[in-house]
Amino acid sequence: TSSFLSGSQIASSGTPEPTIASSNLVFSNVQTNRMTLTWTNGNGANRVVVFRVGSAVTAVPTDGVSYTQFQNLAAGQSVAYVGSGNSFVFDNTGTGPLSPGTTYHFAIYEFNGTGSVTNYLVSPNLAGSQATQSLAAEPTVATSNLTFTNVLTDEMTLNWTNGNGTNRLIIFRQGAAVT
Repeated sequence: TSSFLSGSQIASSGTPEPTIASSNLVFSNVQTNRMTLTWTNGNGANRVVVFRVGSAVTAVPTDGVSYTQFQNLAAGQSVAYVGSGNSFVFDNTGTGPLSPGTTYHFAIYEFNGTGSVTNYLVSPNLAGSQATQSLAAEPTVATSNLTFTNVLTDEMTLNWTNGNGTNRLIIFRQGAAVT
């Protein structure tokens, strides 16, 4: 008992929390049902992107929990992306249908670690929103006065008066009316 081994060690407090949030969120290739998000990464090893339709994201990730893409965080708020990258395409894959002319809100959280040692930087975070492209206005005046000229056995010319749409679609059916 006069000679024994002793020592001490402070227990690790877990994975360090990132200190710099993502920045410079840019939306590109915005269409009626998709958009690309690109940003500058903060100093976390990874990031999680949460989205919400119609109003700002209020859900925050919880330390010690790993999230997966499309996981629901809170009512109407889900994970759109988890990874180490700085961009992704937000579209109908897994998130359900995106609607034309709808505003989608995003929050990006930096994090380090996995599983029970996951540590998120929840404040500050990067947030932004973008509306999908709206559908073109529906025409209100139909084409009219359809006539056929130069009718031969293998061709004919169709003539009409344009309505107020910017384009026309012609559908035909042999031997019966178009349904």
